Amino acid sequence: MTGSPRLRRNFFILLVGNLIPIGLGVWSVPWIIERAGLEVFSILSLLWLSVGYVSFLDLGIGVGLTHKISLLREKACHRSMSSLILSGVILSALLGGIGAGLLILIAEQVASRWNFANATLTASSIRALQLGALCIPFVTLTSCLKGIAEGFELFSGVSLIKALFGGLSFLLPALCASQSPDSIVYMAAALLASRVTMFLAFVALLGRKVLVLLRPNDLVIEEGKGLLTYSAWVTVSNLCTQAIAVSDRFLLATVVGVSGAAYFSVPFDALARVLIVPASLVTILLPYFSGRQDDHSVAASYREILRLACLLSALIFLPVAFFSNEILEIWIDSEFSGESKLVFSVLSLGFLFVTVAHLPLVRLQAAGFTKAVAIFHFTQFIIYVPVFYLVIIEFGVIGGAVIWSLRAMVDAITLMLISEAKVV
Repeated sequence: MTGSPRLRRNFFILLVGNLIPIGLGVWSVPWIIERAGLEVFSILSLLWLSVGYVSFLDLGIGVGLTHKISLLREKACHRSMSSLILSGVILSALLGGIGAGLLILIAEQVASRWNFANATLTASSIRALQLGALCIPFVTLTSCLKGIAEGFELFSGVSLIKALFGGLSFLLPALCASQSPDSIVYMAAALLASRVTMFLAFVALLGRKVLVLLRPNDLVIEEGKGLLTYSAWVTVSNLCTQAIAVSDRFLLATVVGVSGAAYFSVPFDALARVLIVPASLVTILLPYFSGRQDDHSVAASYREILRLACLLSALIFLPVAFFSNEILEIWIDSEFSGESKLVFSVLSLGFLFVTVAHLPLVRLQAAGFTKAVAIFHFTQFIIYVPVFYLVIIEFGVIGGAVIWSLRAMVDAITLMLISEAKVV
């Protein structure tokens, strides 16, 4: 990896900190399926997905804080930084509360539409969704505090929190798994406990270094407006991207049933764990690119990192696509592999492009070109969702996997072209 020694060090610190949650996530899947059943696992998978991707409710404030704090640190604008942070925390708390309230209100309507083989799971699913909704304020506030920490480049602390507390989202629900119809309720409560714990850890990280320096009198409305101006377009991108990630699961659960959707969600979730590598890289590249926009060497570093990412993605995902049957037989069992191996192979090819797409995306965000990205993602969303629905009606889960992977390829190529046109 190119860049300064500090850049390389921060990348490996974050990568190591993310390995423990990945390991626990991979271990938890067969454990939960064996102890609670495939339908209960599918519900939990939807909860993980919803809670994990609910960060769009912070209106992109976490990313916006990282970007703007990086700029203000270079200029030593401490009062503006204080106002910016106060604005971010207040907005994140407000939006998280609104999101929790909305999900609680619609939980019954959502769960009642799922096609369960075991009808007793409907009531438990409603309670589980309501508990999952309570995670949302803690998720949005954690995203905000994490953005602040990364803006100050406190990557060691962020990595430690992820290592110690990130895996609790998988470990605690797995320990609660059982054949009881209320098992999913206990797992949702455990997921809530894990999110509260992580939030408190970030408060402790920032307490002595950042939050104690804030003064209510520093709050200036203009700083909040400036943060929202940048973050609003990030929000559109996040909302569309996460809506795509959530909608395909819900559509599959509705069309082919919850059990059938697991043949898509299990390999998808397993492959998504690999994205922690580009995610760790993007985390440290956003403040690096943002604070060095006038440095011409950054463009050369970006291109070299992009070439390396393409090579590594091919080395990782192409063998997975080729040996999908063997991997699933070892990880789950031969019966599951027979139903899911082709889906696993197709999704592997799609994830190759998802990995690469992280880099032009962060380059555009760091340079402030969030509007162009948002327009593209919105267009992608309104085309993809109805097409995905029509395809799975006709071709089932494998058709959904093909459409998802084609979308990922178009996304990566387009972002690279926009980046070349506007930034590099």
